Amino acid sequence: MADVINHQPDIYHLTIGPHKPAIRLQSGQRVCVNIPDCDGLGPDGIMLPRDKFEINVDAPITVANPTAGAYHIEGADIGDSIAVYIEEVKIDRDFGRTGISVKQVAVAQEFFAINEDEDFNVIMPKKIYRWEIDHASNLAKFKCNNSKKKQVEVELNPFPGCIAVAPQNGQFVDGLGSGTYG
Repeated sequence: MADVINHQPDIYHLTIGPHKPAIRLQSGQRVCVNIPDCDGLGPDGIMLPRDKFEINVDAPITVANPTAGAYHIEGADIGDSIAVYIEEVKIDRDFGRTGISVKQVAVAQEFFAINEDEDFNVIMPKKIYRWEIDHASNLAKFKCNNSKKKQVEVELNPFPGCIAVAPQNGQFVDGLGSGTYG
């Protein structure tokens, strides 16, 4: 089995696109990388410095998910099929968060407007709910203080987040919409 390349990015991208390769890989090489959460919090729960994130001005970004890379696969060309195997996704802290925001496509802003002339451009706040992670039981637990059910527990089933190839025609796109490339 191939050695693992531990990649600690100098910069995280807030777009998917033809970024300069951070690493050049041969087919079959393995990479281990830590990624901040969708709001830029690191494993310690502290926001990474703003200069760790690159925003491409050509992409119409309202919200984004940090990504590492780009990873260049030697010998791969446009139109080729590639296979990426995710061996493991680990949760690296003791809490998680659920966010609800108009800008994150969950609810369109116009559904919050009562009077279009006055309310359409009102900025709706993002609501964050904190979940405690119990690694021993493989559960995320949410305390529901204002509910008859005082706690909700869900089994952890972590996923890799955003993964994609660069879109066609040199585009930079927001990391939320996967399109045909993600």
